[in-house]
Amino acid sequence: MANMAEAIESNKYHEANGNLGLHVLEVLEGFHLAIKSRKYYNLQTNYLLTEERSI
Repeated sequence: MANMAEAIESNKYHEANGNLGLHVLEVLEGFHLAIKSRKYYNLQTNYLLTEERSI
């Protein structure tokens, strides 16, 4: 959160965004489905860290 606040304050890009949230949610749901079905879950989303850049 501190990273996000600092980035917003200095008008720079931050990694805490909707794409990261969606990916984290899918990972957690994937764990649940894999345990329940006893099969691997293939993620549909991906999240690549990017270099810091201005908005």
